[in-house]
Amino acid sequence: MEVDKRIIREQILKQNLRRFLIMPLVSIPINIGHILFFTFIKSDAGSHEYEWYQGIIASHSVLVLIALLMLVLAFSRKKLSLPGDSFTWFFFHTIILLIILTGVAITITDQIVTPSITPLLITYVTVSVVFLIHPRNSIILFLIAFGLFFFLLPYTQANAEILLSNRLNGLTAMGLAYIISVILWKNNWSGIAQTIIIENQQKVLERNNQELLLQTKILNEINATKNKLFSIIAHDLRNPFSNIIGFSELLQDELDSLNTNEIKTFASHINNSANQTLKLLDNLLEWTRMQQGKIVFSPATLDLKQLSEEVMHLLSDRAQKKNIRLVNLIAADMKLIADAEMLKAILRNLLSNAVKFTRQGGKVEISAKEYENETRVTIADNGIGISNEDVTKLFSAVTNFTIRGTDNETGTGLGLVLCKDFIEKHDGRIWVESKVEAGSSFTFSIPAPDKRNA
Repeated sequence: MEVDKRIIREQILKQNLRRFLIMPLVSIPINIGHILFFTFIKSDAGSHEYEWYQGIIASHSVLVLIALLMLVLAFSRKKLSLPGDSFTWFFFHTIILLIILTGVAITITDQIVTPSITPLLITYVTVSVVFLIHPRNSIILFLIAFGLFFFLLPYTQANAEILLSNRLNGLTAMGLAYIISVILWKNNWSGIAQTIIIENQQKVLERNNQELLLQTKILNEINATKNKLFSIIAHDLRNPFSNIIGFSELLQDELDSLNTNEIKTFASHINNSANQTLKLLDNLLEWTRMQQGKIVFSPATLDLKQLSEEVMHLLSDRAQKKNIRLVNLIAADMKLIADAEMLKAILRNLLSNAVKFTRQGGKVEISAKEYENETRVTIADNGIGISNEDVTKLFSAVTNFTIRGTDNETGTGLGLVLCKDFIEKHDGRIWVESKVEAGSSFTFSIPAPDKRNA
């Protein structure tokens, strides 16, 4: 897997800037200690020792300033908007060069009193170990420093043998520092590249896992849908037809021996079973078409009061049989932009359920309220209510949840699933507030057209 080199360079730059924050914490106290020490040492002005002291003080003062520059670069990168990585890299290499050149200056100054080139060696090794520098850049920086060291050394070191030895030792120190710098650069480059590859692979695996979970969820929903269809066809459709066939056979075989009341009773059972079957078939057909994406969404401006009255009229017979009052509290002038057939199906199912779970002499109300971005419609009853545990099972084809009504009416739970699908087609939502033995309140929202998802 290829890794973008710019990303690796950015990671290395971040590492260097972090070290720019740490390095001054060590170097500033050490350099200030040198400055104070050599400031308070007594020496005659004009002597070799005096010149050495002044050179050491000046060199370490420069190192303090460089450490402060390192802090400025590190904090500016975090707090300010620098021109870009190229500028930051240039600033970084400039500071590294200044550090090495200061080491050269200290070494040249030390030759006044000692032949040692320890400061140069320490500077080379410290820079190569602490900071990550590209091999091409490191050799350029080291050669610049060594060149100055080579040509300036004779000004403070007159002994030819020591001069030759120090130049060779300086060359060795440069070579050693370069080798260390190359090794650390390559190791860090490889390590960062491997880390990025592993992180990318983990992201791919996580994404694939999420897609797999999503596909599994979809398959489970499809399987649940299939099982629900089979259950409806095998049980919920079969039972009403069995009732119709059974009662009609009784009428056919026993008609001569039945009185008028008995005939009315059988006819009522047949009628109820036929209506139940028709409602189920309507829901089943609409839901199946919805699942297949064959329902055309055609929103239009609707008279909510009039449309709800039409639906309530269809349910008036069932409500009268249970002596349930249907109350329409929707304002006469309220308009709503929605798909007429979908909205009818939503109201029909919610009102039918409210009648189904309301006892004799109860009441079912429908109301609506306009908000800034949506319209909310509420169907409330004072029926048997729903427990908190059962509320979580509503609106899902997977749970297949259904309970019998107050007159032992049966259902499939498909109506609420259909309502949820139709409401979500409008980018709305549906929720329920209920209390056992106190009634239920189903509310759904229809957003304004300009607030719906594209």
